[in-house]
Amino acid sequence: MGAVPGSALAGHIWFPPDVNASEDFPATAHGGPVTHPFAEPRVIDKQVLRTALKQRRREHVAAIPAMQLGLLFRRPPEALVRLVPEGATIGLYHEMPAEAPAGHYARWFFERGHRIALPWFADRAAPMAFREWTNPFVEDLLEPDPFKAKQPASDSAELTPEVLFVPLVGFSDRGGRLAWELVITTAGWQPPAAPGDRPRLGLPAGR
Repeated sequence: MGAVPGSALAGHIWFPPDVNASEDFPATAHGGPVTHPFAEPRVIDKQVLRTALKQRRREHVAAIPAMQLGLLFRRPPEALVRLVPEGATIGLYHEMPAEAPAGHYARWFFERGHRIALPWFADRAAPMAFREWTNPFVEDLLEPDPFKAKQPASDSAELTPEVLFVPLVGFSDRGGRLAWELVITTAGWQPPAAPGDRPRLGLPAGR
């Protein structure tokens, strides 16, 4: 349900020295060639890593007692609530199995006067938009989306969230989110304009 820390996202390998030295790699005191002092980073396939972390998350959630599970994410922490402007439109997601139950947050903010927006796609190749979930207490207002989750109906009002709670499955030791090559902005999810772009206010929650 939570994310996996950065220690799981990076690895390094060392190549052992050759048995015999050469003209290109002169012998050292131990008889082998001079070795490079730095480890060579291992390239990790993002999709493979996502699959592994999702499995670890499923196992973690399965181990939580049902009584305790029902109490998680009932409301956002007070320190986080203080960051949310009064009346701001809140962008959330409709959770899939083992994801943090964002619906609890949707209902909590809705009861306090916030409009709730969920991602909406016309099809799998379409850009993401956000449409209003007019009442998060009524699941029947949602319909299947192209990715096996749920989204508002196509005639729901299109909104621009001012605060986003985004899915999260893992992160680096620098806080970088393991995700597709996208950056979250108040206008939606778009390719980053430049390396290092960051959302104005993004609040990771659990995919």
